Amino acid sequence: MRKQILACILGLFLSISLFGTLSAVAGEPIKLLVDGNEIQCDVPPQIIDGRTMVPVRFAAQALGATVAWDEAANAVIITSAKAVTSSPASTPTGSVAGGQITLLVDGNNVQCDVPPQIINGRTMVPVRFVAEALGAKVEWVPSVNAVKIISETNVEIIPPPPPVPKDADLTTLTPVQCKMSTWIRMNKWVNGPFIMNGIIYNNGIAFMMEGNGPEAYVVYTINGQYSSLTGFFGTDDRDDSGNNNQMIVYGDGKELYRSPQSHPDSIPVEINVNITGVKQLKILFNTTYGKYPVLVNPVIHI
Repeated sequence: MRKQILACILGLFLSISLFGTLSAVAGEPIKLLVDGNEIQCDVPPQIIDGRTMVPVRFAAQALGATVAWDEAANAVIITSAKAVTSSPASTPTGSVAGGQITLLVDGNNVQCDVPPQIINGRTMVPVRFVAEALGAKVEWVPSVNAVKIISETNVEIIPPPPPVPKDADLTTLTPVQCKMSTWIRMNKWVNGPFIMNGIIYNNGIAFMMEGNGPEAYVVYTINGQYSSLTGFFGTDDRDDSGNNNQMIVYGDGKELYRSPQSHPDSIPVEINVNITGVKQLKILFNTTYGKYPVLVNPVIHI
């Protein structure tokens, strides 16, 4: 019987000790953290009707905003760093008569489910409503009994997904490298369209090679997003040299395609080059005293 009484007394003592410990943890003051820094408030944050209320001036100023009190309008006016403020700031020191306090952020009336109220001379506002109105993010950290605000400049911005690649006309892209750039022509010659074997083309890449060297090229960055290059290669009818031109396609420095020799009487050669995985595409025109090599309707396909 004596052992049972001792066991009951011990159990009661442990229950009282445990209850006292839990109460002490629950009674700890709530911390206010802004971008990892603890903000010391003369009136600590507190839970009112399920909302964490904080002194508006401390929270707003920590986020780079200014706070003003409009006594005539019975309103707290918060102006972010991005906006222009015109109201002089002052702090209410007593209870407010005449109804509910209005909360304005950059001129917008912020509706709170728990209205702002004055406690110990400080205007307390629901932290989530104010922070989110200023572009910040709010989290509750139970392990340290703290409300955590992450300012707009520190909120992680998830970039949009990259655009889905689509077939591209090479004449609309900007080369990252070009040899003989002075003599490159896009879509037409200076004095008219491209003409091969009597057919007019209004889309293509060509070089004026006459007396300007044995080769010219363009290089495009395509980042491995395309599978094939198509078009027609030949020599413009303006070329009266009777000599040959040739086109060579490289992918990341490796030769992928070499056209037959072309001269003004040749029928344009249709090309279809596998460029799967190629990051840099180089199109080189090689000439043996030829003048006007042309690649028309050049398209890279996904």
